[in-house]
Amino acid sequence: MAGIVINYSLGGFKKIEPALISTHSTIIYGSLYEGAHASDSLTNLIAHFHEILAESGQTGTLTIVNYMQETLEKRGLVKQFVGIEWENEAYEVIQPQGSLNIDPYNGFQFRISITPLVMPSPEKLKRLAKDAAELMDGELQGYSIEQYRDGSLIINFPLK
Repeated sequence: MAGIVINYSLGGFKKIEPALISTHSTIIYGSLYEGAHASDSLTNLIAHFHEILAESGQTGTLTIVNYMQETLEKRGLVKQFVGIEWENEAYEVIQPQGSLNIDPYNGFQFRISITPLVMPSPEKLKRLAKDAAELMDGELQGYSIEQYRDGSLIINFPLK
């Protein structure tokens, strides 16, 4: 009973609804990662960009692009681009990293309060986005974009 009360108070029973969005083009400055999802290398890479963002004095958003690749996922591996979307384009030149250009897209967005005990699984969110796309006779592009803002996790699923 206590578990139900805690789960409810943290928002664990709230229905997760995707919102339809339309975005502008963006550039993410960072590094490509391919390997185990739960690895020190990935943790260190995310911490590295979090530190760059914190020490920069500039406004930006930690961003992770997740590529949906079933063959890798079945082996417990992921392919991700981890980096920062800078608000001030002039700062982008100072940071000598790789970059990823994302064209404007229409898609679905999930906004979730970051509460580790009641976070939905990535598989559940992917399934919800896929179901929503099918209702619109659409198809997902094959990647998602995670951003961490104001205590929330924002996940976008672009449509083809």
